[in-house]
Amino acid sequence: SASFDLLACLETTHAFLETAIAAGGCVLVHCQMGQSRSGAVAIAYVMRSRGEDFASAARFVRERRSFVRTPNFGEQLQVYGKKFESLSRNCLE
Repeated sequence: SASFDLLACLETTHAFLETAIAAGGCVLVHCQMGQSRSGAVAIAYVMRSRGEDFASAARFVRERRSFVRTPNFGEQLQVYGKKFESLSRNCLE
């Protein structure tokens, strides 16, 4: 639901995914229906790890899992993306 604070979970989920992938593992990201929360976590991971904006990351994930939808968390993901956009800008200056 849109009232769920996804942003509060993203640092932990990103660290978990990074650790598993660095160790050569694979990760199944899943929620009850496998569409909204898990999709949002996957999109957030792509945004941060590949430096992509929300729209590009959502397209990347949906091209691989067409059933993923994120309308409940789109606004939170855009806030999350802005955090990394400003960090990237500061690094380039």
